[in-house]
Amino acid sequence: MLSLLNSITLPELTDREKTLKSAARCPDPAIGSDDDNYAQINEGIVLSFDKTLSSQQRDDVSHSLLFAQLAADKKFNRHSATQAWQESFTGVLATVGWNMLHFASQSIELSAPVDWAALVNQHIPDATQSLAGASIHAAQDLTLTSPAFTLWESAAINPHKYSDGLFIVTPTLNVQNSPQIIVLMLAYHFTSDVEGFMKWQEGYSIDIYKLGLKLNEDIYNQLRQPILTKLGDRPEYLIANIPMDTAMRLPDDNTY
Repeated sequence: MLSLLNSITLPELTDREKTLKSAARCPDPAIGSDDDNYAQINEGIVLSFDKTLSSQQRDDVSHSLLFAQLAADKKFNRHSATQAWQESFTGVLATVGWNMLHFASQSIELSAPVDWAALVNQHIPDATQSLAGASIHAAQDLTLTSPAFTLWESAAINPHKYSDGLFIVTPTLNVQNSPQIIVLMLAYHFTSDVEGFMKWQEGYSIDIYKLGLKLNEDIYNQLRQPILTKLGDRPEYLIANIPMDTAMRLPDDNTY
């Protein structure tokens, strides 16, 4: 596995990253103790964690997802070649120890406006819905000038067409003391059709990719340090914690 990992390269520092790195950053908001739920903007992912995961498990999930995004970015543009980007992203996750449990994809058309939290919950298991919903609402509460919003906006929204983007939500559960994630990708394209005199029908064309994965911690333990070495200081400015309603509770049966 180490030889496969060594063959994966990350992109050189982009102008976007240089701006994020050099920008004055406010301290991360308090996220409470290890027993609290919290969410995170992880490059272009809205990531959340079950409160029962250890700090090490949360770090492993966070760093492996950031690593996979950057490696996929090296090969493909997530906005103009989303399917190829998704396949590369998934392949890197497999290399570092994530086992695929299931995969599904579909395309849908929706009228605007869209309740994004409700749409996400239609496509993920019941056990992950409260966690995913809370993370989305936490992200929606971010101010436009916050470091976390700036980070997410610059990764998730197509810089060449602001109405299009790739919205990724990833709730993480603790299943039999191992991290298990649902990665839901919504590649959306805003549409506007003329219906009549000064009348338009606005909506979204959305390609959905859903992946269920479980981390093999025995494999990841062997690769953790090489991954951190490849990432360097990128987690410091490509990951931002966001406060989330820690009063929420997940179902007792955290199964998919």
